[in-house]
Amino acid sequence: MTAAPSPAPSTAAPQNYLGGIGLRLLAMVSLSLMFVLVKYIDAAGIHIVESLFWRQAL
Repeated sequence: MTAAPSPAPSTAAPQNYLGGIGLRLLAMVSLSLMFVLVKYIDAAGIHIVESLFWRQAL
């Protein structure tokens, strides 16, 4: 009897689950902050066209 050949080492990149979760949380926080700022700008009486101009300019 011969021993079964050992599987070849994986060449795939290692998974970084915590990094992925962190990026997902950062994206959610950023989107939430953007929504809050848009509501604040609207409450301050700034016109939507002016808001869009500065958002695209920056």
